[in-house]
Amino acid sequence: MRSTVRHGSFAIGLVLAVAAGACTPGDAAGGLADEYFVGGRPMGPPFGASPDASASVAVPAAGVGQHRYQTTASVGDFLQITIDKDAHTATYLNKTNGLSAAGVPYTIDAKGAYAFADPNGHLKAAIELEDYAFVVDVDKAGPKKDSRALAIGAATSPISLTDFVNRRLNMMQFRTSNGGMEVGNVVLSTAGNGLFVDLQSYWPRGAMANDDHPFHGRMRTFPVQEPAGEHDFLTLAETEGGMTSMDYVFKTATGFAIDMSNGNIIMLEQPESKDFDAASAGSYRALAYGKQGAKSSSGNEPEPGEATVRSIDVTIGASGHVVAADGSGAKVFDDDLTPVPDAAYLTGAGKLDAARSKGIFTFRTHGALGNTDVFVIFTKSGLLFSSFTPGAPEGGDAPYDYLYGAAVKER
Repeated sequence: MRSTVRHGSFAIGLVLAVAAGACTPGDAAGGLADEYFVGGRPMGPPFGASPDASASVAVPAAGVGQHRYQTTASVGDFLQITIDKDAHTATYLNKTNGLSAAGVPYTIDAKGAYAFADPNGHLKAAIELEDYAFVVDVDKAGPKKDSRALAIGAATSPISLTDFVNRRLNMMQFRTSNGGMEVGNVVLSTAGNGLFVDLQSYWPRGAMANDDHPFHGRMRTFPVQEPAGEHDFLTLAETEGGMTSMDYVFKTATGFAIDMSNGNIIMLEQPESKDFDAASAGSYRALAYGKQGAKSSSGNEPEPGEATVRSIDVTIGASGHVVAADGSGAKVFDDDLTPVPDAAYLTGAGKLDAARSKGIFTFRTHGALGNTDVFVIFTKSGLLFSSFTPGAPEGGDAPYDYLYGAAVKER
């Protein structure tokens, strides 16, 4: 659902109508089939630059046949990709800005990372956990085909209104404007032909602003018209200020993804316990979008700042200690994860509801210019992460840095 509010929080002020979407072999991208979603200042080298051949292979690239994915980019593009492992090519369709290509050659490096020779310059690099996840570095994204972004891949899986019944999910919102990220939780349910949404979020950028607030809550029921038949995604017709545009929502292995005009929201099923599960320990390979020296911009336009996409290696210890380093070896994170329900500065009256925040983890570091917040949400074989660093203890016009991404677990 398209975020249009100035502070960047998930917007609930829209009219919703749902139409079917099915990815078929007749699409320009070749259609999509069964896959599953996975889910600091030093910026390091861009993703794909000078890989260390001695590093362990994090994302196996072996396989045959076609592997098809739906992805949502952090600038608001719905991108369908087919990987043909027999031909070593990719075919894609960006349903938002119209870019498409067939038979794009790719190579795979010692770490299992894809590098594409895309004549459009749209697909740049990717990581994969075969039959689970595909995370893509894209350029020439957005409606003006002028933005760098991160696209997170998910399975093509049938979706219907009944999938939203009594769902409690954690969420991260990624974008290239208004502070880059939010984190929180959402409760979904149905009422007749309507979809009830109850969302809470924490927006670190809001903690810098003198006239805003970092915590937000929204509740609303949307009328939904669902056509008969099977469909892979739903098209949400959004009306705002007399203008109608389209968003896309699709199912993931444990939740949903929404592709919006200014980014996306990834929603993942909440676990029963707030505590770290040792089964999530291990080594992960991540692709991350970051921006340094960002400053707020008007509307949904990407804010000024230096944007990069890079690869990051993440190690999670059995007790929940996280260490992340980029390709140059520079530390990005190194701290113990704390359950958000145990973080008093994030939960309580007027903040996030601790009982609804199970499965979100965080840590905070203190600096001269303010607090750096880091958040992690685990999936079955991957994780999402985000961080925000203010450029001043207060003041809405000060620059800031942020980083977010998705990772796949080494097998």
